[in-house]
Amino acid sequence: MTTPAPTPATIRRNASINQAITDAERLAAVLRQYRGAQRDGFPMSHLARVEAVLEQAINSVFDMTAGERRDLVEIGTAAAEDERLRIAAARPIRPVGFRPEPTLPASAVLHAVSAGDCD
Repeated sequence: MTTPAPTPATIRRNASINQAITDAERLAAVLRQYRGAQRDGFPMSHLARVEAVLEQAINSVFDMTAGERRDLVEIGTAAAEDERLRIAAARPIRPVGFRPEPTLPASAVLHAVSAGDCD
């Protein structure tokens, strides 16, 4: 089985996702380096770097999510997901810790079990 050749849209989509991931990882790395910058005596310079990397990461993520949202709307996935969410929201939610009442009294269940054990 052969994989289909990547289209320009697929390449653009993957590049956008990869760029957002790279920028987010870079932001995490710059934030981790901030403690060292405090010890080195240049915290203000490093804060400016953190803010610049943060702005780049925000822009990359917004670009990626906008492109993904546009593509999902175009192919109809967004409408299908909306329908699944609407159906899921209509289902009754079972409260946390809810334990349904048994349909038979405990004495009847215990009697049936103990009667079978006599054989």
